Amino acid sequence: MPALVTTTSRIWPDRVLLILLPVAGLLLVLEYLSGLWTSAYGPSNGFTSATSFPPLSLHYAGGYALGVVVVVIALVSLFTGQRRAVLLAVVLAVSVGWAGVSGSLFIRSSPNNPMYSVSMGLAFLIAFWAALMLVTMAVKRRSQGNPASTAPSMASS
Repeated sequence: MPALVTTTSRIWPDRVLLILLPVAGLLLVLEYLSGLWTSAYGPSNGFTSATSFPPLSLHYAGGYALGVVVVVIALVSLFTGQRRAVLLAVVLAVSVGWAGVSGSLFIRSSPNNPMYSVSMGLAFLIAFWAALMLVTMAVKRRSQGNPASTAPSMASS
């Protein structure tokens, strides 16, 4: 029995990434906008973990969804066979996690420490950059034809 052709084995990760990365981008924008809304119209005496505020709830839900999506992106990127893609996906996942931890610390500090807000913003910028770079790489590989034949392997990167 002939061995399976491996050229198609690297096509599916790019297809999955080209679906998940725009989802991650939309969730990043949702997080940014809901964070702005929360900051602009939040309680004047600050937030606590008991604060009931719909934009904050939206911010929480978007953050959890984004966390799941970026972990899946990081796992799928392992199958691309490209070190840069894996590195960028890890940077994306770590920066989203960093933003989540900063947000949690922001909510738990009383009065709310603005440095945690700055930390969330910086983590957002890094995550957005990493997502854009991953999309660029996936689109470039796809436009070059067969990603398996044009993409360097893990051994040669």
